[in-house]
Amino acid sequence: MEYQFRPNFERSPNLQDIINSYSSAREALDAGNHYIALLKARAENQTEIENAALIMCGAIKRGIDGLNPGLLPQEAYGQWCLGNKLEAAKILENYQGFKNLISILKKPAIKILIVFGPHTKNYVPSEMLEGFEIISVAVNRDETVSSLSEMTPREFQPDAIIVLDIYGQRLPDDLYDFDGPVIFFNFDFHFQLALQYQDLTRADLIVGNSAYEHYFLERIHKVPISVFPAILMPVDERRVNEIPNEKDIDLLHTGLSFTPIMREKSQFLFRIATIDNPNLNIRIHHGYLDIEEYVDTIRRAKLMPIYCGWLSGGIQTRTIDALLNGSCPLHGSDDVAVQLFQHGRHTILCSSTSDLEEDIARVLETYHNKSGSLNKSYPAISAELQEIFPKPMERESRLLKYCLFEAARFKYRRKLNHTLRTTSVVGVNRCLSLARDNPRDGQNLFSIALFKAIESCIDRPFETNRQIIVNSVFNEAHSRYPNSLAILFNYARFKWMIGDKGKAYEIFTILINGLETHCYDPTRDLVWLHLFENNTEMMPPQDYFLSAANDLATG
Repeated sequence: MEYQFRPNFERSPNLQDIINSYSSAREALDAGNHYIALLKARAENQTEIENAALIMCGAIKRGIDGLNPGLLPQEAYGQWCLGNKLEAAKILENYQGFKNLISILKKPAIKILIVFGPHTKNYVPSEMLEGFEIISVAVNRDETVSSLSEMTPREFQPDAIIVLDIYGQRLPDDLYDFDGPVIFFNFDFHFQLALQYQDLTRADLIVGNSAYEHYFLERIHKVPISVFPAILMPVDERRVNEIPNEKDIDLLHTGLSFTPIMREKSQFLFRIATIDNPNLNIRIHHGYLDIEEYVDTIRRAKLMPIYCGWLSGGIQTRTIDALLNGSCPLHGSDDVAVQLFQHGRHTILCSSTSDLEEDIARVLETYHNKSGSLNKSYPAISAELQEIFPKPMERESRLLKYCLFEAARFKYRRKLNHTLRTTSVVGVNRCLSLARDNPRDGQNLFSIALFKAIESCIDRPFETNRQIIVNSVFNEAHSRYPNSLAILFNYARFKWMIGDKGKAYEIFTILINGLETHCYDPTRDLVWLHLFENNTEMMPPQDYFLSAANDLATG
């Protein structure tokens, strides 16, 4: 492809932008942005902070071995992960603010309530985990939970509650009356912004994966954020003994290759697919393979192109899957957390938007010569991965300990907030009832009522009764709040969806000509209908959500 036609798949802020947002390694460590702390500590020759950051990134033994005792509290987390619970408690006695965690560490079992959805079930720890008493509760997408007492036996009094990326009506209002830390694992902070916001602002701690996520979450929610690159769950736990010398696939990508919310990944893969070399065997499978086929195909591939625009300073599961199964990860930038590895970083290939095609040609040309050295280094790579991404029971234990330690270290207590969580309201009629009697949240509740009514039309947009409900909700909502941008925007999209393009055009024109006079709250108003594959969808989700997140983060 001619150079001038190559799509640019860079995204801002990049890793260097995030590094520059901290004045020192200590500031990044204190903020819970551990990979950034690692990079800055090395640049500043701050050995103690470097080792503390390694511990918090998952390289526990390497960090503990290099850290002088008694200098930083992260030592206690490392010792706890190595099985020295009483030693961890003793270390914490030298630091302020850890009294509650010290008392918990002295218990025979720490009680944890885990609340999760189907998409996060793989992150649920075993209820037989040593040192913990765990109750885990699954809440499906359309379920509603009215109180904590529905979830747990009366005699079970948790020391902490961990919520695995579910929000709104799936969480009870009295969750935030709990006298202990409420900790969220968060994914897709931008695309689910309005659904997540009212819960995340009530959290004691939010745990993510990457420096990019930390950058935005900290600025949007104003609560403690901590990112743990080793949060990942590799698909395949087996370790191969040898990398096959003969591989018939040059470049392999599977998963969500082309979607409206990952444009840069699509551009990255398009660049690869259009390389002018008919001898290359390039396989791009849009969709997920079953685990056996996925693993077997990885082992046949020389390179695995991997790209995620919001994992700067983090690691993708596919990177680890590739390393575990003898393929070389090919990243579209140097933003992946390669410096966490001593051995694996030499196998992870980082390219850029300016050099992608040339880098691929160079690597493949010399791949045959390198396969022998890759086989020799593979035992060291495998051992390193085993340390950072251990077997499931140990990994689950580390995650729980990480959450408890970081919640204590930040010394933050969520503020009382008795305002209505409008995302917890279920059903169109209930939204309307509350909207009519609640001037404070009326506009948002009417907006949500209309959104829910339109959402119910997606599968059957031409069913008369459903259209009547939408029109009725809109008429009442618009009469009360004529300047609500979300109410007008969503109704215009509904009109477009059912073929009334004249009315849609009329409303859109009103919005375009009077944007300054309309009211809109991106943290509460819902505007994305999930019509991924539907050509009637007029919402460009990536453009909107990245703009919204950036505006909220930067003011």
